[in-house]
Parts: sequence; C-alpha cells; structure tokens
Amino acid sequence: MLLNALAHNLLVWVRRKLSEKVPQLARYGTLRMVRDLLHVSGIVELHHKTSQIESITLNRAAPLALLFIKAWCDTSLQRQVRLILGEI
Repeated sequence: MLLNALAHNLLVWVRRKLSEKVPQLARYGTLRMVRDLLHVSGIVELHHKTSQIESITLNRAAPLALLFIKAWCDTSLQRQVRLILGEI
C-alpha cells in the first residue's frame, strides 16, 4: 500500500509542477498523465561513470512531447537533465 501511495503522490507532484508552466496540463487526471503524457517514447542517456541521467530524447512524433518539453524547460530539473525533442 505504501508504494501505491508514493506513486500517486509523485504523479500529483509532477502534474502540479508541470501545470505551473503549461496550465492545460492541470486538467489531466492521474490516468491521463500516465496513459498519455508519461508514455511518450524516448531514449535516456546515462553518464558513463556515475550512471546519472544526462539527457532524455523524446520522440517528436508523439502528440504530447512538445507540451512536456515546454513544461520541463522552466523546472529546476532542467539544469540537471537535458530534454531533447528528436527523432526516435
């Protein structure tokens, strides 16, 4: 039960943070966040020594990829992880 609560709280936090930059994401419920926004295909690149995420390339053909990038660009995580719109 605790893992379920953690996952739900994480989704609520992500939606709140992203919707601050792209208000239309505030309408998305938990199911739609998981089904549509968080299922954008992409490639994750890790640092070869630390295994930390360096960049994420999202599939530009995905309908919500551009929305996600717009929302991501002004977050504090943007300074740590590059988010790229590319061809997958």
